[in-house]
Amino acid sequence: MRFKVSLVLVLAGVSLSVFASPAWVNDPYYGLDRNTFLAAVGVGNTLDKAEASAKSEIASVFGISVQTQTVQDSGLSVTNNNGVKSDNYYSNFTSNKVLSNDLSNLVGVTIREHYQDHGTWYVHAMLNKNEMADYYAQLAGVQEAYLRNRCSYVVNHLGEWTAYSEAKQLLEVYDDYQETLKVIYVLDPRIARNTIPDVEKLISNCRSALTVSVDADNATLRKAIDGYLASQSLSNSSNSRYVITASLDCSSYPAPRGNVYVDYVLDLAMLDRQTKNLVFSTSTTGREGHRSEAQAKARIMDKLPDIVQEILNEELQISL
Repeated sequence: MRFKVSLVLVLAGVSLSVFASPAWVNDPYYGLDRNTFLAAVGVGNTLDKAEASAKSEIASVFGISVQTQTVQDSGLSVTNNNGVKSDNYYSNFTSNKVLSNDLSNLVGVTIREHYQDHGTWYVHAMLNKNEMADYYAQLAGVQEAYLRNRCSYVVNHLGEWTAYSEAKQLLEVYDDYQETLKVIYVLDPRIARNTIPDVEKLISNCRSALTVSVDADNATLRKAIDGYLASQSLSNSSNSRYVITASLDCSSYPAPRGNVYVDYVLDLAMLDRQTKNLVFSTSTTGREGHRSEAQAKARIMDKLPDIVQEILNEELQISL
């Protein structure tokens, strides 16, 4: 009997040793160099869920690190979704979602090993920081080359509306470039260097260089346009390169129950005096009614500032 009991205990000990969970389940960096790899363990009741969990854990490292870097160095806000950075990155040579809600597209993650225990799956995922840093360094280089070329064009054409429009279109690419640098900073801070001027400042410089004058056929309309230009910090001078022409035509006719309708047509256009080209030309119509023609026209005049602002915002797309 003593022999049987001892044998059972020995076999039990062997069983526990053979079926013990892998070391990486409790230590994702087991056997890995922390300076070279990011590693995580995902857990789920299916293999797919465990893999998604592992990728989410690695993505959360970027979310936390990027947020810290942002607060300390740039002051830009970073949106995280449950710790996962939700930004898209692209270039001329590739297109990938790096840290997004679609975790299957997380660039550079390798599933190293998986393990199942009593219906629960464990997945060991890793990411080679050096390889990923090289990838994003190439991406940053492509973005830098494009931005440098287009920024040079803008600087050489200050005072032109086309330069201002070009600068605004660069803002999205510049934001993507900043996101690329944030990822590089997490992987290898030594190579995360911003070599492109702030595009928002460039846009501001472009706007400051623009000069616009007003040619309107009535004082109320002129005042409305002057007020808009002032609100957008646009220089308003008589010898400007650009001129906004404006006219307001009103016509009245009887309406039911003794009221009066006043229809109006507002024509707005902006001309480049140097090239003789129109930047835009538009016509807006509307109607106001009242007991008297004078009051109906007064309503139109009261609404002019808002109408002018809406039209110019749409046509010039000037607001940042």
